[in-house]
Amino acid sequence: ERRAGHGAVADWITSQEGDPTPAHYPLLATHLEGAGRKDEAARAWLQAANDARDRFANQAAAEAYGKALELQQDWSNSATLTALLSYGIVLEANGALSEARETLIMVSDDSSASNTQRVAALRHRARIAGMSGANAEQSLLLEEAATIADSSDLAERWQLIADRSFSLLRQGQQVLARELLEEALVEAGQQRDAQALRIPMGNMYLVESILARNRGDLYLAIVSGS
Repeated sequence: ERRAGHGAVADWITSQEGDPTPAHYPLLATHLEGAGRKDEAARAWLQAANDARDRFANQAAAEAYGKALELQQDWSNSATLTALLSYGIVLEANGALSEARETLIMVSDDSSASNTQRVAALRHRARIAGMSGANAEQSLLLEEAATIADSSDLAERWQLIADRSFSLLRQGQQVLARELLEEALVEAGQQRDAQALRIPMGNMYLVESILARNRGDLYLAIVSGS
């Protein structure tokens, strides 16, 4: 009887003119779950999660992604990996670093994941490693991400190389760090359409010295502190 009641409310929500509004996603998902309609509930929780993520409501997003992944039964592997990646990212934003790392590993280590998905997962794993003071691990993760990005001609390769150089600087590997940063700056600049490189303010002195050496050939749309 209780399941039937939940189902009736869910059907009423979906029967209203137009699609349910984002504000109704959690309510709809809750009633679908209560009615035992797991697949429909999973899709509603995923909609709620994506909406919360887009509003930077990361705690609500993490809870909704967790419920969606727990309830889903018929998602494709690609859809599952996409949800896992988003789940890992919002967990990281919430400071749940250990759980975020384990979730992101499920994406980066899955051979069926797209290169874009793997690079994103590796980049966020590297951020977590850096926040945990594991600079050597961070550098290795960024190197792996840059290698995948290079094989797929992904634009963020230059940012990954630059990020790895900053990680190496923190490890005291000044020469290799400078070589990598120069590669990122020069090659990204020569592409002309490369995305802007984000440079930590504490490393701008190194960027400026590299720019001075390559000013005749180098083009950079933006070099911004972050």
